[in-house]
Amino acid sequence: MVPVEQQYPAPYEVPPGTIGVDLVHIADEVAWMESLPDVDYDPVEAGQKHEELLSGLADFKEDMQQLTDLERARMGPYIRSLVPHYFEDNVPDSKVFDALLKKDDDKFIEYLRIHAEVVEEHARDVAPLIEAWEDDFIEDVRVAIGDGNSWVSPTAIRVADSVRHADIRVGDWAITQSRFHGAYYTPSDNRSITVSQGLGATRGQRYRDFEKNRNTYVKHELFHREFEDAVDPLADAWLGESMAHHVALSFEHGQPEVLDPDLRRDGDRIYYSERKLTTTVMDGIDPALLTRATTSSKRTSREWGELDAALENKYGRPDMVSLITERVNAYIPLYVETNPEEEPHAIRSLAADRVREELESKPWVVTGIRHRRLYRVSQAIRSILEQEF
Repeated sequence: MVPVEQQYPAPYEVPPGTIGVDLVHIADEVAWMESLPDVDYDPVEAGQKHEELLSGLADFKEDMQQLTDLERARMGPYIRSLVPHYFEDNVPDSKVFDALLKKDDDKFIEYLRIHAEVVEEHARDVAPLIEAWEDDFIEDVRVAIGDGNSWVSPTAIRVADSVRHADIRVGDWAITQSRFHGAYYTPSDNRSITVSQGLGATRGQRYRDFEKNRNTYVKHELFHREFEDAVDPLADAWLGESMAHHVALSFEHGQPEVLDPDLRRDGDRIYYSERKLTTTVMDGIDPALLTRATTSSKRTSREWGELDAALENKYGRPDMVSLITERVNAYIPLYVETNPEEEPHAIRSLAADRVREELESKPWVVTGIRHRRLYRVSQAIRSILEQEF
């Protein structure tokens, strides 16, 4: 007979926090406790675990109510394919998600259990794709460095070994897409990257959706992982997100010299506000100074020194990136107060838009009043030089 402690249910091989998987594991624990012989059964512990399950289900369903109509509609075919016996034929895909939330707890957990198994299967299916994208990222860096006038720091060649050891996981739609992320980077958890599963009614459709829509997301997060010492994705979030996406798009579609999302051929609008702020900050400065600095080995690199010098020459004061970060962060609490229902990324976008408007109309508000005259003089000199040359 297998000892009781060895029969304890093992967790699924799915990233921690994947929607419902934690609840499924709690449900397994409840079922395991209830199956114990009387001599081993602890009614108090079992009751606490059961309450934990009920509370978790209630919180989970409440959280799911926050999804948009578009997100719910996208999930319809996927949910129906996992539990087709739950829904009448006349229930449209756009209503399947709401119908699922109304099912009793046992049926809901049954769905979550099947969902966890499908995510595990899907992760195995797309593992070769992820490996290929890692190789693409390494090759992209090498090509961008090139033999001469590169737009990526030559020190970025160091990422080759690191990328091949990256912990890239497949999570589910709710901890990624429903939080407005196709993927996300977690420095505190083995520097891991979690990328959203593909959606669709069949295994093949889910694979093709993942293949089509996740490559840029993976490269975006690999930027955060490999270059976090050059641009902190948390401390300088406006610049970190802007450059992670710009570099990922440039690897995929070219045009590394075009920062402005409105002028790029790919038409991508993700992190639009942060990228527009970056465009304004860098107006009149070679974009390669920025791409080389943010792909360098550290914030004190030679490339960062060159960028800081160019920004100081334009604005008349040093350490402009830190100053802009402080300005963006100063507006965030104000927008949280006036827009309490907005997601954090949307709040930061509002703050970035505000700072961009200030830089475009009256930059001395950002740079400091004592530099207003210096700024005007430098702009006048720049204008004269542009006319002369």
